Amino acid sequence: MNNESLHIRDLGSFFVGGREYEISGQPPFETTIAKGCKPSLLDPNGQFEAGQMYVQFMHHEKPQARYPLAFIHGGGMTGACWETTPDGRPGMHNYFLRRGHNTYVCDGVERGRASWAQYPHIYDGHPQFRTKQQAWESFRFGPDYAAREVWPGQQFPVDAFDTFMKQAVPRWTCNDALAEAAYAALLAKLGKCVILAHSQGCGQILNVVQQHPDRVAAVILLEPSGAPQTENVDISLLKEVPFLFVWGDNVDAGKTWWSEFYRNVSSYADRLSQVQVPVTWVDLPKRGIRGNSHILIMDRNSDDIAGLIQDWMTQQGLMHHSL
Repeated sequence: MNNESLHIRDLGSFFVGGREYEISGQPPFETTIAKGCKPSLLDPNGQFEAGQMYVQFMHHEKPQARYPLAFIHGGGMTGACWETTPDGRPGMHNYFLRRGHNTYVCDGVERGRASWAQYPHIYDGHPQFRTKQQAWESFRFGPDYAAREVWPGQQFPVDAFDTFMKQAVPRWTCNDALAEAAYAALLAKLGKCVILAHSQGCGQILNVVQQHPDRVAAVILLEPSGAPQTENVDISLLKEVPFLFVWGDNVDAGKTWWSEFYRNVSSYADRLSQVQVPVTWVDLPKRGIRGNSHILIMDRNSDDIAGLIQDWMTQQGLMHHSL
């Protein structure tokens, strides 16, 4: 852990994206607004804002990176995933901030401080809540949740699994267009940035990157759970945008979709390479780094992975000087 003081020039937050929606035709209902108040009739009809995302920024006193770094979380999660690991270690946000990056940590549409909207009136569907067993399996912690059995060499701090699940939030499967519109608004606001995305967030931001290649300096994708179509997009416009893909261990293990996701994303990376987009593909096990889960940003060796990412950014000329 780095105990040196961290010097921040500015911090704050903002909302981007979203628009006004109107709900009508719903019956009023009686409710108590606050404890001790008399019941009153509440009319649920009216105008609302929805489709926005929340962004918290921190600006370094002496930035060393040429572009701001935007953190994009995965499915059923919020920007909290980058802040502190479940076992109490500083997260990747802290790591990159200490290396001179101006940071923008996002809570995407429907998540965290972005809040969510009425359904099915505004969101065309119902929320999905991930069970602890589903999380154990889909994050590739181990083969048996009931027995808390882990894969050999597991890097995730499974003793803190219950704490990890406290940050889980519901997700909707119908809001990709809203999320992508908000991310596009973020890129327009930042001007140009480096993207660091995880899981579901990778697929969402890639659709935006393909539409706005001039607004992105580099793209770092940690275990993408999907890749966009490229048939109607000129991905050769991404020639000046370096890509880094990072994968953990046990992709083919268990009853999950990860081997299929891996193949689909690998095919996407190949298509990028075919049009001279600079692609770096990192399989951690092939580098002798074993045991990483899907949520490798919280694994016990997360600083080592962050160091790998930082070295890559330096090699790509994204820093003002070598750190």
